[in-house]
Amino acid sequence: MGEFYGAERDKPWLGLGWRWTPGQDWSLNASWATQHQTPRTRLFSLGIKLAF
Repeated sequence: MGEFYGAERDKPWLGLGWRWTPGQDWSLNASWATQHQTPRTRLFSLGIKLAF
C-alpha cells in the first residue's frame, strides 16, 4: 500500500507499507515514510500483531 499525507504548512509525507498474514491469529507488517523538506525526515517501522 502507499499513501501521501501531511499538515497544511509542511511538505507532504510519502509512505509505503507491507502486511502479511501467515496465520489466522497473527500478522507481520513494515512501513517506510519520508518527508521531502530540509532536514529530510524518515520513518521506518516493523510490527507483529497477535489476536487472542
